[in-house]
Amino acid sequence: MMDCIPIYWGNKQIDFEFNSKRFIKSIEELSKRIKEIECNPDIAIKMLQEPIFAKDRIDYETEKMLVLERIINVIESKKRPIAKTYRPYVYMLLKKYIRFKQLLKRSLNKSLAC
Repeated sequence: MMDCIPIYWGNKQIDFEFNSKRFIKSIEELSKRIKEIECNPDIAIKMLQEPIFAKDRIDYETEKMLVLERIINVIESKKRPIAKTYRPYVYMLLKKYIRFKQLLKRSLNKSLAC
């Protein structure tokens, strides 16, 4: 895998993780790049010498520490989770809806009985 030029066809935001100079980015670009490489093999060598990952990408350990810090902040936060914040209101509205539905059903039954 190390001495090959990958052909990537997928998410257009691949540049955030990987160095786009290291691979062929689209099917549209494929035939053009192959012709260029056939005419000038130095292009392939230059592509293979490029780093695989994007230069501004943070390293694994830093990313891991940022994720852990975020998890700790969420756990230690005094804020109530959104699900717990809205649950009583949703439950109250549901009860009102059920009660309204029952009242409407009774009133319709009374009006049809007359």
